[in-house]
Amino acid sequence: MMKKYGLILMMAVAGLGSCSPKNETPADVPQATERGHSDAQALLNIPADNVAELHSALLSVKAREWEMRRGGNGPGADAYIIAFKEYVASRNKALADEIF
Repeated sequence: MMKKYGLILMMAVAGLGSCSPKNETPADVPQATERGHSDAQALLNIPADNVAELHSALLSVKAREWEMRRGGNGPGADAYIIAFKEYVASRNKALADEIF
């Protein structure tokens, strides 16, 4: 029972920390682009038969994009997801066709 409440408390604290706006600016676009490339490379390093890990990585990408948008960094979120998709498509067209 105590573990359950501890987990709920940790989730609530983590949620509160992520609620504050990040005040990110278009200057963050190059960093977001680099992060998109990095996350795409990490996805491509996952074995194709490890579907659970592929799904987890894709969910993380969408969560990161959403966090940027929620923090008021639409340009960064756009740059991130575009860079991610272009990187995957340029290196593994079959995977890109399957997930985009």
